[in-house]
Amino acid sequence: MPRIYFTAPYLGLFAAMCMNTIATAQEAKVELVVWNQKNQGVPGVVWLNDGIKDLLFDKTDGAGRIEKNFKCAVGQTFRADPEDRVAYFSSTPEVCKDHVTLRVYSRETEKGPAGAIKTKIFQIDDQWYIEILKTAYTKKVDEIAASTATTGASSTRCSLSIDPTVYSEVYKIETNDTWQKVEQIGNMKVQPTIPIPDIAPTKFIFKNDCTTASSNITEVQRQTQFAIDLALGHLLGTPLTADEAVQ
Repeated sequence: MPRIYFTAPYLGLFAAMCMNTIATAQEAKVELVVWNQKNQGVPGVVWLNDGIKDLLFDKTDGAGRIEKNFKCAVGQTFRADPEDRVAYFSSTPEVCKDHVTLRVYSRETEKGPAGAIKTKIFQIDDQWYIEILKTAYTKKVDEIAASTATTGASSTRCSLSIDPTVYSEVYKIETNDTWQKVEQIGNMKVQPTIPIPDIAPTKFIFKNDCTTASSNITEVQRQTQFAIDLALGHLLGTPLTADEAVQ
C-alpha cells in the first residue's frame, strides 16, 4: 500500500479540519439545571418544544441536572416539570442553548400551597430583580343551625369562609444566574403581602348542608381563584416601578 505524505501546507489544513471537528462535537452538548428560588437542585422531567409540541427530552438526576449531547435548533425551548408537583410549580420555557437554568417556584405559603403564580422582572439602579407573586387562600367549612322564617323549623346549613392573600418575594438576579432573596432594596422594604383589589375575606351561607352544597362550594372556590388570577394580572399587568415592587 502506498504511503501518503503531507507537505506542511496540507498538514496544517488537515490539523485545522480535525480541530474544527472536535470543536463542533464539543459544542453539540446541552447542560441543564432545574433550580428552585434558593438555587437548590430539584429533580424532575425536562421537555423540549420544537415549536409545535412538547417532546420528552430527559429526566434529571437527583440534583436536578442533565448533561446530554444535543444541538439546539432555532425556535426550540426547554421546560421542566418537577417530580414534586405539590411543592413546586412547573418552570417557564427557556430558549434552548448550551447552558440552561430552569426555575421551578415553590408553592409554599403561610396559608398552604399556592394556587397561582405570576412573575415579573424589573430593574433598579442597573440591577435586575424578579418579583414572584403567589396566591393562596384559607377556607373554612362549617355546619350551622338555622331556622325557617315561616315555620321556625330548625335546619342545617353550610357556611364557607374564604380569606385570600397575595404573597410577594423579590430576588436579586446575579450575573452567574443565581438568585439572592432580598428583604430591602435601597431604603425600601419589600412588602411580603399585597392587598388584592376588590377581593376581601368573604363568608357564604348556603341553603343546604355541606354535603348537599358540595358542588356550590366547588364553584365558589373556582370563582374565587379566577378572581385572584385576574387580580394578579392587574398587579403585574402594567410596567412595574420600584413603588409597586416594594413599600
